Amino acid sequence: MRQFTSRRRARALACAAATATVALAAVGCGSSSDSDSSSASTPAATQGSAAPAASTATRPEQIGRGMRIGFVSITNCANPLICAVGRAFAAEARALGAQATVLQAGASANVVDANISNMDQLTSQKVDAIAVWPADEGAIKSPTQRAAQARIPVFGYDLYQPFDRSIVMTVNQGRALQAKQSAELLCRERPDGGPVLFGNYALPLPSITYLRDRFEQYLKQCSGGRLDVAAEFANRTDDVSGARTAAEPAIQANPDVVGIASYNDATAIGASQAAQSLGKREQAWISGYNLAPDGVDALKEGRIDVSWDYQPAVAGQVLARAMIEYLAGKQRSPPSVVMVWPKCYTTKTIDEMVPQQEQVDAIAAGVDVAARAGPLVQSGDAIPAPGDDLPGCDG
Repeated sequence: MRQFTSRRRARALACAAATATVALAAVGCGSSSDSDSSSASTPAATQGSAAPAASTATRPEQIGRGMRIGFVSITNCANPLICAVGRAFAAEARALGAQATVLQAGASANVVDANISNMDQLTSQKVDAIAVWPADEGAIKSPTQRAAQARIPVFGYDLYQPFDRSIVMTVNQGRALQAKQSAELLCRERPDGGPVLFGNYALPLPSITYLRDRFEQYLKQCSGGRLDVAAEFANRTDDVSGARTAAEPAIQANPDVVGIASYNDATAIGASQAAQSLGKREQAWISGYNLAPDGVDALKEGRIDVSWDYQPAVAGQVLARAMIEYLAGKQRSPPSVVMVWPKCYTTKTIDEMVPQQEQVDAIAAGVDVAARAGPLVQSGDAIPAPGDDLPGCDG
């Protein structure tokens, strides 16, 4: 993994004792959150080092006072973790004195079209900075250019192909770590090898394609080729039912399956149901991703074997803070990428997980939850490969 420069070193954010609330109200084709707030620091740790522990001091200043920042979400609050990113973003903006608008895709909207129209809406509102979580990275180039023409800086979230200098920086989910740890666990649990299935999304989203490709790469490395992705199944409805429907024929075609990896917990749960109905659950090690409430329950009950919290509250806080610091002149040369690596939980450790809403409430009360994430928050000039020194799955 590349070394990160010392000028990117993380600084702990002072915490307020005040409380705040975050609400999402309908705006245009999406929904929005407005916030007020208080102080700041750089959003990430350097060279894999742990960020400092959160302070209990009162924030000395509200560096975002008078600022207006916007976040274009990839979809809407039907997904509670996507919602948590937006709520944490709004809560941190409020804590730093700024106003935040979070725009989401409507329930029946085309998410790519919603990305574009929501970016243009924020540009027309003349906000001070925009962050976008793209459904299609190519499709947001034009609205990004329109924002630049309006002298509005654009930040990315979960962006894998930053466009020259048109994107100030991106805050990314560390999907490669989930891929690496999921593959390594499977290699450990199924050392004799065998066929593996991957539960994919129906649409070729760049971030999920990235996850799948890295998983296959790490699986081949750690197994010496004994484990291989024999087939994929597509969850066309992005829910448990859709996953089960697609997983059953894939398992039937690969009756010796020893592992099933998935892009989210709903897909892992549906695959588990399919494996159970076909008498294959005990032989198939099943991994999920996201750890929304359904995934937490499935892991506690042993319906899946492992999953990862992608830390949406941490990511939302880091993103809002980075934007406000940039506008305030405290971070005029930010790192190109801040990586928020996911945290692994197994059936033995899942009770230790702090629910996302509790983390959002802590941000609203002035707590630096990003500092608590320690080495799982890193920054640099390129998307890093996950190091072996990052926290693993054994607690």
